[in-house]
Amino acid sequence: MRTILKTMPLIIIATLLMSGCGDDNDANFITTEQKITLTDIPCKTTTDLNVDDLDSYITLLSGDEIIEEESDSEVIIYHNIDGTRSICLASGSAYILRIPTN
Repeated sequence: MRTILKTMPLIIIATLLMSGCGDDNDANFITTEQKITLTDIPCKTTTDLNVDDLDSYITLLSGDEIIEEESDSEVIIYHNIDGTRSICLASGSAYILRIPTN
């Protein structure tokens, strides 16, 4: 009887974990972090920055982390009037670490 009681929680946990898997592939579990490199998103160096320039920058999401790959790297974050934050790379090397919120 004790053996059954000890193994019962393991059986329940295994059943719950396996119930999330199916053969129809409808379940969409995202468990990986996304690395968004900023080297392809250089800041515009002109003084006439416009909306089209900001549209080419990466939009920051809540929970994003900016990681510096080289010392003395510099990014610029623009805050829009509606609360949108856009980022570009001014110098060095950096990336955004985006963690899934599902």
